[in-house]
Amino acid sequence: MDKPTNKQFDADYFQRIYETTNWYGNARRGRCPSVRLLPSYKSYLKGKIVEFGCGRGQLVEKLKAEGYDCQGYDQIDLDNAMHVADITEDIDVQGDVAICIDCIEHIYDHDLLGLFENMKKFSTQIMSIHNGKSMHKGVELHINKKPFAAWREFIKAAGFEVIVEHLIHKHQILLVTKYND
Repeated sequence: MDKPTNKQFDADYFQRIYETTNWYGNARRGRCPSVRLLPSYKSYLKGKIVEFGCGRGQLVEKLKAEGYDCQGYDQIDLDNAMHVADITEDIDVQGDVAICIDCIEHIYDHDLLGLFENMKKFSTQIMSIHNGKSMHKGVELHINKKPFAAWREFIKAAGFEVIVEHLIHKHQILLVTKYND
């Protein structure tokens, strides 16, 4: 597989990864950060919740099983009852909490602005960023790495105020934000 270089290629690339690599993003194998980090942000969940970049949909399934009103969107199609959509394009959805865990670093800056427009439709945003290595068959999947200070500035410039910041480890940060319109 070649290194991802554009949105359509990235969509096809990640579709193949999810179809052929059972461990990738799999909570049952300890590989789903949105499920693994849930205790760090669960107290902020309320009302209608949407996970952008939901992957296999395991967080959505877990939250629904716990009684939450939750749905997920991702570009990959795994026939798993998740909505298939480009999260960097306008999606007709709104609610109380938008979640985007370890997905931002897979998206180019100019496309992140579209994702942020979707997230602005929610009163609270929960996002994490992983700046460590993420290799698949010799290809680095984290195409957008920045120091956490630069990420904070990028997020602030998009209109979000960081309410809570939690350093998970030296390569991963969790942010709870509010959009200031």
